Amino acid sequence: MSFLGFGKKNEKSGGASAPILNTGNLRFSSIRVLEANLDGSHEAFQRYYFALYHCSSDDSEAGINILREQLRQKHPELVIQVGDRFVLTGIAAYTALNAYYSALIKDGQFGDEYKKYLSDRLQEINTRSLRSESLPVPIHLTEAQLIHDPQLELLTCVALRNGQVY
Repeated sequence: MSFLGFGKKNEKSGGASAPILNTGNLRFSSIRVLEANLDGSHEAFQRYYFALYHCSSDDSEAGINILREQLRQKHPELVIQVGDRFVLTGIAAYTALNAYYSALIKDGQFGDEYKKYLSDRLQEINTRSLRSESLPVPIHLTEAQLIHDPQLELLTCVALRNGQVY
């Protein structure tokens, strides 16, 4: 799942799609919870970052990491330092997420239903960014605030509770 380096598998997690298994128990944390739990540690940031971009922030060749570093240089006022890593806000966060989702949509390995889901998510990201940035006093949302999908969280929790994921 890689297009221009976006969506590259996390080699440190053994190629797993997400690090959610822990001693036989499934756990779910929303992206907003992962963001709230950023404590400056490498491990907490990697969990957060993988949930956003499906790759490691340590992969210097991943397109999203290169773009985020360029955005950090261009918009230092829109960067929140978290230990030796960073979270983007405002137009910088929007630009990174827009590029990532656009690359995934253009990637030929996804079916039409998933591309529709990605397109809908990208439209929601666009709407949130426009609304927050066009206020008389702009609110610079973080990457997690822009990408937050409450419906996905609800359906994931329902599936876990119903024993549909094991």
